[in-house]
Amino acid sequence: MSFSPEFIESVREASDLVATISNYSELKRKGDRLTGLCPFPSHNEKTPSFSVTDSKQLYYCFGCKKSGNIFHFLKEMQGLNFPEAVEYLANKAGIDIPKDQKSYQSNKDQGFIKTGKKVNQWASHFYYKNLIKNISENNQSKTSGYLKGRGITQDIVEEFRLGLSNDEWSELYDGLNAAKAPIDVASKLGLIRQKKQKNGYFDTYRNRLMFPIIDEKGETVGFGGRALGDEPPKYINSSDSDVFNKSKTLYGLFHTAKHIRTQDELLVVEGYMDLISLYSQDIKNAVAPLGTALTFEHCRKIKRFTKNVVLLFDGDSAGQEAAFRSLPLFLRAGVVPKIVSLPDKLDPDDYVKQHGVKALKGLIEKASDLFVEFLNRQLVGFRGHMSDKVEVVDKIAPLLVKISDPRLKELYILEILSRFNFQRDWFLKALKGAKLDTSMDSLEETPEAASRAIQKEDIDTSALTAAPRDELFLVNLSLKDESLLLKLGDNEVYKQFSSQELFKITSVLLKFYGQDTSNFDNLGAYLASFVGHFKPFTMYMESPLSEMSVKESHQLFDDCCKKVKDRFLGEQQKRLSAQLQQSEGESSAEKLEQIMNIIKERKSLKD
Repeated sequence: MSFSPEFIESVREASDLVATISNYSELKRKGDRLTGLCPFPSHNEKTPSFSVTDSKQLYYCFGCKKSGNIFHFLKEMQGLNFPEAVEYLANKAGIDIPKDQKSYQSNKDQGFIKTGKKVNQWASHFYYKNLIKNISENNQSKTSGYLKGRGITQDIVEEFRLGLSNDEWSELYDGLNAAKAPIDVASKLGLIRQKKQKNGYFDTYRNRLMFPIIDEKGETVGFGGRALGDEPPKYINSSDSDVFNKSKTLYGLFHTAKHIRTQDELLVVEGYMDLISLYSQDIKNAVAPLGTALTFEHCRKIKRFTKNVVLLFDGDSAGQEAAFRSLPLFLRAGVVPKIVSLPDKLDPDDYVKQHGVKALKGLIEKASDLFVEFLNRQLVGFRGHMSDKVEVVDKIAPLLVKISDPRLKELYILEILSRFNFQRDWFLKALKGAKLDTSMDSLEETPEAASRAIQKEDIDTSALTAAPRDELFLVNLSLKDESLLLKLGDNEVYKQFSSQELFKITSVLLKFYGQDTSNFDNLGAYLASFVGHFKPFTMYMESPLSEMSVKESHQLFDDCCKKVKDRFLGEQQKRLSAQLQQSEGESSAEKLEQIMNIIKERKSLKD
């Protein structure tokens, strides 16, 4: 999108560079200019060398030599591209964007977007005041205990504007009503929900630590709420709307963009707390997706900041699988990601607490190429039989076709030839005839888009009849009992499904439900609309599942979870055993220890 020079200039003239920079650095008058410490993270100075000329609306740092106008400053500090900076300032100044220059939002209600952000901002301040009051009045409260246990300081609370939703049914609604806020907008944003009797509203978030989701422009577009008690689900995210799209939004980017640009490196972590924990430990170049797998839109946005990407997911099997599913998306976006495999199933927060931030930084420096790790995965059970070779080529081919850089593609081909002992001529010919399996591709950003992809036969739904019975039972039990659907999403056992078709469809269901938890009753009908072969999802309507009591259903669910996990761990054990035969020294000892841990875990599942 482009703006006319006249429009750009009008926006610049209506904006105040001094006021904007003052949010980052204290400026003092010195003649015809203002001076202060350089606000850019890459220039950590103690003597002021940063200068702003308010009459010219320009800045210059005598130390790091950075300079520009308000658009450049926003690009550098908030990670906005030029059109986004212009639009941000235009909205802030109350200047209407010409209609022919906002066609990209032609289908969106601009009034709703503007009002929605104001309502979100009001709610953010409401939750923030709740948290501050709770901390100051009761140092022994559950909330205070949780914050202390996770190492969240007052500074972090203030910087990320964390909040608290009390355990009340209509506290936020009552506040919105008293403030004469548009209730219909708050409802569309998912902050409140209408009662089934249509005679009022209740709060969506109750007894939760609140994480405002702030976009690159500094505007509050949504919320994440983490349960402080045992009630499921553990996290609730804002519903998708014209204001908020979780598949295009990355948590923390507003705070970390300047650090990402300075370090020319970006860490991708799994959730809010991982990011905040690292930030508090002075690792400030991370982002996190919002309750969804990484999408192509996420990867494209990441590329705008840097091509040096490290995935720092949890050290469990689900974390590794999530990393591998993101690989084709990154390659398609022109990014070659690396991965850090945390030991002992630790998440980044736990790892830092046990081993220290220095040890974590050491792991990040030694991060390995995700594509190479994917090749290592394919070596599991590989014996060099003809069928093995064909299967490996079918899995690798979809990734290679996404690599546009011929130099990188050649390096990967050489790595493949070496690891699998393929003849080059045979491998290149095999690639041309390979079945382009799309099972590693992540879902598109909305359930509707994913549904269309399934209808286009990106997923062979007829193959679902061959899916393991325990995996089909889990999905069917989740369609029968809402609490089991929540449990399926929370324990993420579906990410260990051996049936990739079933994994993708389950992901669609969870996304659809997550957008509006009142959707549970419609899940079956929704699924039937886009799955050509619906028979595997009617099991919960038939005997014996339909006749099971709640207790029996929950017991079967738990038993099936154990079988899925055991199968998944068994495959891991085979892969490590194959690698053990080819390793030696410390590497051999490490793999042997991993195998023993898996054996113990499999044994615990059967106890």
